[in-house]
Formats: sequence, structure tokens, C-alpha cells
Amino acid sequence: MLDGWCGRAPERFIACQVPWLGDPQVAAEEVRRNAERGFKGVTFPESPAGRGLPSLYGDHWDPFFRACEETARW
Repeated sequence: MLDGWCGRAPERFIACQVPWLGDPQVAAEEVRRNAERGFKGVTFPESPAGRGLPSLYGDHWDPFFRACEETARW
């Protein structure tokens, strides 16, 4: 997506990654790596618990959200 679409028309397309949500540490590493590659944002379900993932109301997702803050991806 980044190279094929966004790289060819960056004024028209915004690179937004879909992180791996099975492990928040892996997701955090992806956010950092893709930020360096030029991705501008990430997607995240508004209710992860509704998808069988841990709730937002705890510290489970902290590594992921910390990476988003560090790279200004939100």
C-alpha cells in the first residue's frame, strides 16, 4: 500500500497501517517501524473487547498507545 499507492500519489493518499492486535508489543514495534517508512496513522477498533480482545480499560494496550504517542500516529 505504501509503495504502490501512497508513494505514487502522496498528496492524494494517506498511509494508514492495520497493526497486529494479537500482541500489543508487536503492534508497538510495527507502529515505530512503519512510522519510519512514512505511514501517517494506524487503525484500531473502538471496542477491542467486542472483538474478543482485552479491554481498553486496563494497561494491556499501553505499549501500543505509547508507540502511537512517540511517533505521533493517531
